[in-house]
Amino acid sequence: FFFFFFFQAEDGIRDAQESRGLGDVYKRQEAGECIRTHMKELADKMAVRMAQFAQNIYRNDQIEDIDRKITALLKRREEKKKSIEKLQGELDELQESAEQAVRKAKDKVTL
Repeated sequence: FFFFFFFQAEDGIRDAQESRGLGDVYKRQEAGECIRTHMKELADKMAVRMAQFAQNIYRNDQIEDIDRKITALLKRREEKKKSIEKLQGELDELQESAEQAVRKAKDKVTL
């Protein structure tokens, strides 16, 4: 019986560049780590900015809601002011009518 052992050291796939030793492997690992770190920093910054954007949208919604409430209150205030002015006019007319009635009554008494 014969046993043949065949060990393949590589899987046959190589980079476009020929390797110049372990230094190239470490350089590629460092470059990959640098890219991953940079991508993580960018993702973190993006997450912060998205949160700020969401807060701004929430604040803008709150501001618009407050603005609508203020507009409604000002409208009600104007309506009440007009109502008060109308009532004041009616009161002035009644007071004038009462004064005329008093004058007529005085005139009748003096006659």
